[in-house]
Amino acid sequence: MRFSNFIWKYILNTHRVLPALCALVFLTLAACAPGNGSNGGNSAPNNAPINGASQPDEKPQLPKEAAYPHQVNAELARVYLKYNIVDEALRLFDLAIAQQLKATGTEDADNWMGLGDALNLANQGDKAKLAYERALAIIDQILKERGAQLKPQDANALITRAATLCQVLGRNNARVQYLSQLKADENSAAQQLELGKVLEQVGQADKAEACFKRAIELSKGKPADVAIAEIEYASMLLRARRLDDALTHAKLAHEIKEVPEATGKAARRLLFEVYEARGESDKFEIK
Repeated sequence: MRFSNFIWKYILNTHRVLPALCALVFLTLAACAPGNGSNGGNSAPNNAPINGASQPDEKPQLPKEAAYPHQVNAELARVYLKYNIVDEALRLFDLAIAQQLKATGTEDADNWMGLGDALNLANQGDKAKLAYERALAIIDQILKERGAQLKPQDANALITRAATLCQVLGRNNARVQYLSQLKADENSAAQQLELGKVLEQVGQADKAEACFKRAIELSKGKPADVAIAEIEYASMLLRARRLDDALTHAKLAHEIKEVPEATGKAARRLLFEVYEARGESDKFEIK
């Protein structure tokens, strides 16, 4: 009887202990099995080698436009800028500038100007100013190094860009100085007029007057062009307080009838201003 009780108790105790022992053995074996680290499952840490080989660092993926020439990306950027797609314009101007610098060691002032315009639209005024200043520095360097060898039209194009940048940057004195370098075609009335106005601004009155007179001479046979040239010349004379000469040329402009309405109004207004400056405003009435 005592022996059977002992056997029964042993079976009951074994019934409770064996499952726990089995579970403990199973967990121990699982923890020691290959491929089962603290990460769990079959995943490995990001820096763990796979198949015994180290993984190379992944290179950042380049934009598809990186395969295009920088000239193409610059033109694409201008198209995006035209349609106010500012983010794409910024991205492609940046890319075009970097591509050109890497490939040729040079920079294009027009690209920096475009970048500045895009930055302005993106309300990044400080960065836009830096872009404009870079564009101006590039133009200035070209004019200093190669200005004498450039064709007049090419030099004028660069000077005009520089003047535009100075205007954007609020540098009016520098703008006038650039424009004074313009090389006017001796046979172009329009260019002579523009050069005359610039020369007047920089205090070269004699040269300015010569340009206005040349423009009048070149415009003969074209009444509307003569009227415009006479208006510009008379305006300069009025500013110089040469009132008799100003009156003569203002009358000449006013007497030309075959002109657009806007030109006729400008001539009448100028003639009244000359009479007014002479203290004779009662002699002419603007209609």
